[in-house]
Amino acid sequence: MPFGGFGKTQMLLVFPSVLLLCLCPGALCSSGQKLVVLPCDRPLFQSKLSMCLSEFNRSLEQHRFSQGCVWPDVKRTYSVLKLCVDTWARGHWCSGVGTLVDDFFKDVHLTYFSECGRIQDPPMTALVLMVAPLVISTLLLPILCVYLTTKKQE
Repeated sequence: MPFGGFGKTQMLLVFPSVLLLCLCPGALCSSGQKLVVLPCDRPLFQSKLSMCLSEFNRSLEQHRFSQGCVWPDVKRTYSVLKLCVDTWARGHWCSGVGTLVDDFFKDVHLTYFSECGRIQDPPMTALVLMVAPLVISTLLLPILCVYLTTKKQE
């Protein structure tokens, strides 16, 4: 791991704090200046989200997402989408709990992964193969019992 045990992900999370400390030396800006956090630039951020989503859509078209749950096939593509969105969110000060990012991913999950949690009945052939042995054994068991009990009496 580069940077004394920090990986790339950890460095991306630590970098804004280090940059802030470099711009404002001292723990609390000892010169009396207040620390101002820029507001989220919603229109620009949403345009970047649509760029990330268009790449994701192109990838999902290959997997025919409307035909059921495609989650196992698109894990890598979803990770790329998450990285893209998180990068733009940090860059435009739009990250955090209850933000545009949460709403964006909620919409993505409702659109593409709504079929993943649904329980579906097995195909009819599988159902017949599971139930038929039980029905046949239930019907044959009394015949077997009658045969065994009458055989000893003879």
